[in-house]
Amino acid sequence: MDVFDSVGIIDSFFPKADFFTEFERFDRHTDKLRRKGSPIDYVSICTPNYLHDSHIRFALRNQADAICEKPLVLNPWNVNALQEIEIETGKKVNTILQLRLHPNLYNLAR
Repeated sequence: MDVFDSVGIIDSFFPKADFFTEFERFDRHTDKLRRKGSPIDYVSICTPNYLHDSHIRFALRNQADAICEKPLVLNPWNVNALQEIEIETGKKVNTILQLRLHPNLYNLAR
């Protein structure tokens, strides 16, 4: 799911991939897969920081583990709710530190 329509690029690498530019259509598709017994395993969240919390919740509620860069949430008290949903669903939130702007990475490219 990406609001940027990358038709012709993504499907050239993954011709069988389902692609959506609207979250609501992605939500419906994910729900259909889950109901058929073929839920998505992981959701990689690459959205603005203020959307991380709701997109993590979406992943967990759809029986998928979430992979999200930091910060997971904007307010520390929201982490407790994510932990509760992890327990309820048996799915996990995995966090990564985004280093694309780290000075040492620039030095590697030189």
